[in-house]
Amino acid sequence: MNGLGRLGVGNRAFGALWLGQTVSALGTQVSMVALPLIAVLVLRVQPFELGILAALETLPYLLLSLPAGVFVDRTDRRRVMVVCDVARAIALAVTAGAIATGSLSIGLLCIVALTVGSFSVFFSVAYTSYVATILTSDRLVAGNQRLEVSESGAAVVGPSIGGTVLQLAGGAAATALDGASYLVSAIAILASRPETAPDPRPPASHIGLLDGIGEGLRRVAGDRILRDLAGSTAVLNLGSGMLLAVVVLFATREVGLDAAGFGLVYGLGNIGFIFGALSVGVLTQRVGIGRTFAWSTYVTAAAMILIALAGGGLAALLLLAGRFIGAAATPLFNVNALSLRQARVNDAIMGRVNATFLFIDWGPLPVGSLIGGGLATAFGPRAALIAAAGCGLVSAVWIRWSPASRLTSLEELAAETRERDADAASADWPDPTTETDRELPALDPPMVA
Repeated sequence: MNGLGRLGVGNRAFGALWLGQTVSALGTQVSMVALPLIAVLVLRVQPFELGILAALETLPYLLLSLPAGVFVDRTDRRRVMVVCDVARAIALAVTAGAIATGSLSIGLLCIVALTVGSFSVFFSVAYTSYVATILTSDRLVAGNQRLEVSESGAAVVGPSIGGTVLQLAGGAAATALDGASYLVSAIAILASRPETAPDPRPPASHIGLLDGIGEGLRRVAGDRILRDLAGSTAVLNLGSGMLLAVVVLFATREVGLDAAGFGLVYGLGNIGFIFGALSVGVLTQRVGIGRTFAWSTYVTAAAMILIALAGGGLAALLLLAGRFIGAAATPLFNVNALSLRQARVNDAIMGRVNATFLFIDWGPLPVGSLIGGGLATAFGPRAALIAAAGCGLVSAVWIRWSPASRLTSLEELAAETRERDADAASADWPDPTTETDRELPALDPPMVA
């Protein structure tokens, strides 16, 4: 499982999904750069307004993730993904029209951010759960690696395209490009029908909303490995929210980059995503999944520190270096963390567990954005970047002292989990894949040699 070639080419459902997500990821990266640049350079928003805009993009993860998990476990996941893609395309078309007619306002941008973010929550829960139903457990890392490579490639070229399109063709073209990418994704998802129907998930249809939410929360809270992964990522994303809220402002007003320059710096820095995505399989196999987790958090903290220190004649270079090494670390963590929970959780509760992770991990983003905007208003953007770096350090220490840092392989972890579940079932315990009222024992995997 150390390369892209191990996945196999016979899985048509995954191939179609992969194609659609590659196009969609490119469009998303374009608008991620274009929209805040439009807010700063065209609407001339203040730092706190920028923080509010960033917060509204991620606020739905805090408010809607847990209900979305119950909904996705009750509903056809492909259908949910298609509806979400079409809705996001419509929202971006409205934005492009407002820009073209000169009627854009910060209020409309906030409404669009909230709308796109809300549908993105349901899409993310359905998407991460759907992958686990069309790939076997031994292909999850390879499949998630391919998806991460696409995300990484989009992160490299997307910001440069976004900055350049914005400067040459205007904001309407940049946002319309993202809207079109969502339509391509919807068509690809429709073509990604599995050759064999997934196992039915009847239990979820009889579960109440609050009971379903509680079931997902208990499944994560009762598992030490999952709990540490969720908690560490939550702290990191609190800092990421601070950074995302002010980095455009910091780069344009203190470093002195224009739209194309910012897109270029971030585009070059995002080459790190490709480096990390291509190396995750080999690195995980050689040093173990636990060490890969731990090293990625150390490197991420170092990247945040470099960005916070950017200044003087080396400001652009430090910004580029911080972005590059932070981007390289992201796939190393993301691919293994996602694969672990996909292999560790039964499909019947997969949506609720993925939703719990979205709630815990992404929920702090809007809080961080508001804190970042407030710190930037009171003390300047650098204060927010320093606070973000502090969150990165706490996240790294958390994983360092977690049993997750001592895991060796995904297959070994899954085998031990199945064995313990079987022992629990033979002792007349509730089925751990459908009943989560009991606290699951934390695994104590062997140390990496």
